[in-house]
Amino acid sequence: MFARNVLLTFTTEVTCVGLNFLTGILLARILTPNDRGIMTLAMTFSLMMFCLTNFGLHEGTVYFIDRKKFSPILVMGNILTITCGLSVLIIIILMLLKSVFLSSFMKGFPGEYWLPIIFLVPATLFQGVTLSVLRAKERFISINFLRFLGTLLLLISFSIVLLVFKRGIGACLMVYFVVTILNTLFSLLCVSRYVPISLVFDWTLSQDIFRYGMKSYLQIIFESINYRLDIFLIALFLVPEQVAYYGVATSLAELAWYFPNSVGSVLFPWLSHKPLNEVHQITAQAIRITLLFTGLIIIGLAIVSWILVPMIYGLVYKAAVPALILLLPGILAVAVHKVINRNFASRDRQQITILSSVIAMVIIVGLDLLMIPRWGIVGAAVSSSLGYFVAGLSLLLFFKKDSGLTISSIIFIQKSDLIYLKRLLKLIIHTKEPQANP
Repeated sequence: MFARNVLLTFTTEVTCVGLNFLTGILLARILTPNDRGIMTLAMTFSLMMFCLTNFGLHEGTVYFIDRKKFSPILVMGNILTITCGLSVLIIIILMLLKSVFLSSFMKGFPGEYWLPIIFLVPATLFQGVTLSVLRAKERFISINFLRFLGTLLLLISFSIVLLVFKRGIGACLMVYFVVTILNTLFSLLCVSRYVPISLVFDWTLSQDIFRYGMKSYLQIIFESINYRLDIFLIALFLVPEQVAYYGVATSLAELAWYFPNSVGSVLFPWLSHKPLNEVHQITAQAIRITLLFTGLIIIGLAIVSWILVPMIYGLVYKAAVPALILLLPGILAVAVHKVINRNFASRDRQQITILSSVIAMVIIVGLDLLMIPRWGIVGAAVSSSLGYFVAGLSLLLFFKKDSGLTISSIIFIQKSDLIYLKRLLKLIIHTKEPQANP
């Protein structure tokens, strides 16, 4: 079951990567680098604000349904009620801070589209609730369908407004808004098939969810800062064109994240079901296999990027390649981090992940402030890569101490892993073979 869910999730990730890749090419080819940079800011802003405002409630949803065995109706009802209140507060605060954002981290973003963009924050919060409940119920087919649907709708909609109607950045921003809202509605409809949607509030349960969730929240905040703040610092110190180049570099580098993301998405609810004596062995095998596949992806990206980036995105985007290459070593460390943090989260020990992320954040932000004004996006890439490496290494050392395993047994592929992969491959081939008539 675990292998099947990872395979399903990874297949969806690969498919979505392909669709996002086409979307990125379309935006780069049709929009100017300045407008492409604005689009990058919009997409990054909604993702960053989601991470800053979810307060770990979505991780708490999975934990309390899986590990604590609370009723999904009660848990989801509480989270939806809290999310309604949060949404109103978030919209008011972002409207009051409009001029602050548009003059600093969102410099160059058209002010007339501020309202639709900030409404994306509550939309993604509600979508996060539904996906968390589906994860807890292990409805990975539904989760992956929703992810595929949203990515496909975005590509189709961008293609229509850019290629058919010949519109520009304003239409693209509205497309992003409409598709996100539609995907949220689809998510609510999908989850209602398994858990009735209602608004309820249990004060004791809410306190427990917040207690657990706040640790996950801090972890998510620091990780979001580590992964996304450089985009906004580039917007602060440089021009939107440089945001566009760095956006291409990061989106390509993050192709290597999709396998560890797939493993982590399935691993968290899986570990939450398992006895603690099995958790470390399962995690170690997940780390080894993740490093193997992520390493292969990184090597491939390093080889082909010099030729494919300018060929596909346009010659002007050749400026993104050095930053991409410098990001890749750190991406391998992120793969380790993404798997191990699920181990600590499943045991309610997110403080360890928080500590590793704080250390990385200090390094990344400090170096960004020093290096971006001097070396531009190359400086941002070096800063991020170093910070990612420190985060991955520190979490690996914490895991080694907790598990009692050696570093070599955690990171180097073993014969048992190859046997497992071979058995999985045979299973995949077997399921694809047509069944013989009786």
